[in-house]
Amino acid sequence: LYRGGQMALNVLSKKVEFLYSSLNIRVLQAIEAEFADIQKLGPDSTSKSSLSSSFLFLEALYPLVKHVKWVHTPVFQGLLTEFLQMDHGIPRKLATTMIQGLIESLARSGFVKKGGSLTDDREYLKMAYVLAATADSDDDLELDLGLGSAIVRKLKDGISVLDQGITDIYIPEYDAILASIVIEVNHSIRTHSWALDLERLKFKLMEELGDRAIECLIEENLLDLMRLLASLGHRKGNKVHSIDANIQVLESAKLIEPNLSSAGKKTSWNLTRLGAAISFKHFWADFSQSKAMNEALFLSLNETWQKRLVTSNDCLSTTFVEIILMKHAATLSPETIEASLMRLISDVDTSVDPAMILQLIESVTFPWQKASVLRVISRMNPSDELVELVANSLAKSPSQSIVNAANEILELWAPKTSHMISQESVR
Repeated sequence: LYRGGQMALNVLSKKVEFLYSSLNIRVLQAIEAEFADIQKLGPDSTSKSSLSSSFLFLEALYPLVKHVKWVHTPVFQGLLTEFLQMDHGIPRKLATTMIQGLIESLARSGFVKKGGSLTDDREYLKMAYVLAATADSDDDLELDLGLGSAIVRKLKDGISVLDQGITDIYIPEYDAILASIVIEVNHSIRTHSWALDLERLKFKLMEELGDRAIECLIEENLLDLMRLLASLGHRKGNKVHSIDANIQVLESAKLIEPNLSSAGKKTSWNLTRLGAAISFKHFWADFSQSKAMNEALFLSLNETWQKRLVTSNDCLSTTFVEIILMKHAATLSPETIEASLMRLISDVDTSVDPAMILQLIESVTFPWQKASVLRVISRMNPSDELVELVANSLAKSPSQSIVNAANEILELWAPKTSHMISQESVR
């Protein structure tokens, strides 16, 4: 429950951060005031407190700002209205009024343009399908779509059934469209494992570049952009022979970011997190045909690719993952450490020795790296050795965050074992 609450707060904080980075604070305040006036048209339940009112405003505004190019698309507005109904209990008529009011407020602020928006229902549903099919978690999908947990579940359930060949579900008026999208995309995947990621690249270009993306969306040009993206996966910067139009396109689409010299000149580029996620399968499909992974090459790759590699049995052996973890943990990100250790624990042929975990905790430098190890330990079955290990790490750690994490693990394990070391004796 605690972990679930923390994840929900994490999603909420990312939404707030995105809105503050997208809109001027005065514009946000003006739009919120107009939204509050619309709320007064509804029953008392929609305006119980300033806190709940602000939360509803955040939830309704975020998807419109996140997908501003799609605000005039009928199916997007329909799903957003349904989101306010399902997740927040807003009557449909009032939810529709709220959405239209926010769109008008954004238009008055200049954030929403009357022309040049994306309005095709099929294209929006295809984008939603691609995001749902490629998201690492429901939280990531909720952040990508901005439509709340109920719509996310509905979308993923609908896609799951459609993938099985059943087409009479989801939103009745759009089930045929979604079914045709599934057939089209599944056919593409049989040709290229990275077909969904090519669609993600297309939609990202459409959203970020608008009309400027038209030429990029020609199939061969889109493939060239994907190839370039997949060639920029090294973590310490990737130099290119010349800064051509494609580099500028990827930078404008926020898929790569430059490294600057002391004089402010762009000297090399790195993939953003999204750019790395979109390009990984293309990179691996090309790499795995003729090359074998080694330690030096693995360590040179960006963190997103490292995490994807260590979690895949098809990419790396468990032995290789263990070598990377035990020899190079100090150079790995917390996410890669956590994913690697989870891979070792989940492998039925591998028993993780508590001594190895202690060695891992001692080998990493930063508290956030140690915390990633402790998060994995909390999911393990509490043996006597593990309980003693956590208690000892608790007693030795100079970091209060590590002490707190270890205490939480001991409390979590308490109902499962009679061998728990008391908090008082640890202190």
